[in-house]
Amino acid sequence: MLAVWLVSVPLAVAPRSVAATEVAPVTVAPGPTGTDAVGSDEAPLPAPPPAPGGRLTRGVFTGRGWFELGVAMLRAVGLPGDRRLLSAGLAGAFGVRPHRNFGVLTGASTWIGDVQEREGVDEDGNDVVLSASVATTAWDIVGVRGFLPLGKRLEPSVDLGTGVVFERRPFTGRRVWGGLHAAVGLAVWVAPTISLRVTADYRLAARTDARRQFVGGTAAFSAHF
Repeated sequence: MLAVWLVSVPLAVAPRSVAATEVAPVTVAPGPTGTDAVGSDEAPLPAPPPAPGGRLTRGVFTGRGWFELGVAMLRAVGLPGDRRLLSAGLAGAFGVRPHRNFGVLTGASTWIGDVQEREGVDEDGNDVVLSASVATTAWDIVGVRGFLPLGKRLEPSVDLGTGVVFERRPFTGRRVWGGLHAAVGLAVWVAPTISLRVTADYRLAARTDARRQFVGGTAAFSAHF
């Protein structure tokens, strides 16, 4: 009887073995992932793409050339009899820009430069004064344009050109003058390859016996390529 009791005591105090299928699962809370995880072996997130803007935000110089077309408003000064004449016309230019601060160009403008009058007779035989507009065309054969890039949407510039001026005078025939053109302008970039340029212009038409002067302004859109 004593022997049976001694054998049963170790069996009662010995730890109970547990089968693998009886172990309760252990739940672990997920830790931080991505670039905020310390010691994480995950690849870092890629850097965000650069902000758009291109050449427009880095500098106004775009392309190696430009073509512009706009409207010119010129006033003739110093006409005989102290007359004043203001007229609108068209202006265009084509230029090449080998350097961001320098370009060469050729351009043309047309407007009404004068009004010519003469005495005549109408269909009833009455004496009348006939008047006709003098169409004026200036061809700037060669010109230079200096640019001042500001790195923003604004770009000041200065033009200086020389060429010829043609006058089609209805009563006395055509005249040819030597021409000089000077302008101070400011371009506003509305797109990476399009700008709006406003200028203050001075034009001189000269011959050996006379000269004509015109002052005014031009507004033109330019396409850069």
